[in-house]
Amino acid sequence: MELLVLGLVAGIGFASYALWHKARKDEGDAVEAERKRLMPPGSEDRSPTTLQIGDVVQHLGSDFLVEGVVTLSEDGRGARLYRLFEDGGERFLYAKSGGADPLLLAPATVAVEGDPPELLAHAGASYRQSARVQASAIRVGQLGARKHADRVRVYEYAGPGPQRLLLVDWGDRVESFAGERILASALEILPAR
Repeated sequence: MELLVLGLVAGIGFASYALWHKARKDEGDAVEAERKRLMPPGSEDRSPTTLQIGDVVQHLGSDFLVEGVVTLSEDGRGARLYRLFEDGGERFLYAKSGGADPLLLAPATVAVEGDPPELLAHAGASYRQSARVQASAIRVGQLGARKHADRVRVYEYAGPGPQRLLLVDWGDRVESFAGERILASALEILPAR
């Protein structure tokens, strides 16, 4: 008899705990759903590789508006070249998938004839080719007065410290950009509304 009462009390206690735990979980899910509902669409997932046109990127006191993007993809790997605009003119953000730190770049003049070499000199510094990829290019938004092809070759060059060069071969011409690698954590992204 005592075992029967003990089993009954234990069963009621376990059932009460299970119901209480489920109610707490449902309450937490409701709070999380409300938080997501109040956030701007897509803002919870913004990173240098998921920027959208109209977003604002802040870096070291400068606010850059994302005006256009070229998505480069080949064999599951990808990168994005964003055209940014601020009062000082246009800049570019090159972000590769996989969590690598992005490059903040400005248009540059680098004389290249034929295939880009392994070593380049620019602004008194020496740069070594660190990556090369041929990719499909998909354009969205305003990219300036540039005419673009559907297939491109992208060459990355590493210089002293964080200095970087990026060459984009559109088939009929090569565009060059100079800048530096920056920490992704140093960027603040304000999603467009």
